[in-house]
Amino acid sequence: MEYTFRRDLKNSFMIAKAYFDDMGYEKDILMYNDIDILVPFHTVSINNDMQVWYDITGLVSLRDYLMQQGITLELIRKVLVYLKIAIEETQRFLIDVNHLVIDINAIYVVKNNSNWKLMLIYYPDNESTTGLESLTEFFMENADENMIKTCVRLYDESLDGVGIDRLISIIDEEGDCKEVATPQEEETVYKEETFDSTEKVTDIFEEEEEPTIIDKVKEFVLNILKGKNEDNKKNMLSEDFVYEPDKQIYEPTVLLTSFDKDEDTSTQSEGMIGELQYMGNNNKENIRINKDVFLLGSSRKGNDSVIDSPVVSRFHAKIIRDGRSYYIEDLNSTNGTSVNGELLGYRDVVELKSQDAIMFADECYKMV
Repeated sequence: MEYTFRRDLKNSFMIAKAYFDDMGYEKDILMYNDIDILVPFHTVSINNDMQVWYDITGLVSLRDYLMQQGITLELIRKVLVYLKIAIEETQRFLIDVNHLVIDINAIYVVKNNSNWKLMLIYYPDNESTTGLESLTEFFMENADENMIKTCVRLYDESLDGVGIDRLISIIDEEGDCKEVATPQEEETVYKEETFDSTEKVTDIFEEEEEPTIIDKVKEFVLNILKGKNEDNKKNMLSEDFVYEPDKQIYEPTVLLTSFDKDEDTSTQSEGMIGELQYMGNNNKENIRINKDVFLLGSSRKGNDSVIDSPVVSRFHAKIIRDGRSYYIEDLNSTNGTSVNGELLGYRDVVELKSQDAIMFADECYKMV
């Protein structure tokens, strides 16, 4: 299955080419039933070329979700349990399991409050997509030394065509997942969740930790300082921006991984540490990019730099350093990332040049 991504100011889409004429009874099932375990889609015919547009607004691929959360055996087990439930749910509607794309890049995660679930891609042109090799290979490639033995076994078993139940039992045999709910318990919780399909889905990450005393002091000072810029902030925000509904404590841009002044400065002269110069009106600090994979967003947890804005997503974008080059990629953020005025689609990777203007929602930086 080949696909591309496109987005506008409000929505994000994954686009694939397909011929849906031979869907048969499944076409009526999808038309008259709201199967919320499937990513919603519509078809568009352009010059007799049929395209399928999947609405992935507010979703994130399972690959990105696992990398941002940190892969553990507990999380792998939960993914497998939820995947089993999702497949069984589509089978309940008589959807052919061979028409589900089971791929680490094409399974999406949606979160509602403290719960989350998996959403699958329906693609009738695809055949034999139910193998689990894509998932288990990703687990194996990204496992730490404490998990590698179990993940290699998962991969070997998936190559032999075993089912999800067998993979879950392997984790139970070799891993320490006693605190993880059983498949039956997971299914009960999963089915009891209610997801309003008309509600705007925002970000896909864990809730913020309870603020410490220091955080509360910072918040008090920030509230005083922000009062001076309140009018400017209101003028900057337009109706095109979507506010994130989750309550958070916003801080000034902070580089969580600090740069040691005693560090060898030769790497600086060689351009190994890039910098984003703040160009807005809120007196934020510049951002120094000193990691090969550098995450930016409004969440204090998990990012390498925090951008203080109510319209910046928790995990908004990432910058990849490759030698002396820097590349930026949007993480399917709610309000988007643009470079020199061009809005990035999900997984669009753009090389950053000196003096490029980067907008993270309403906050502007310049590559220097």
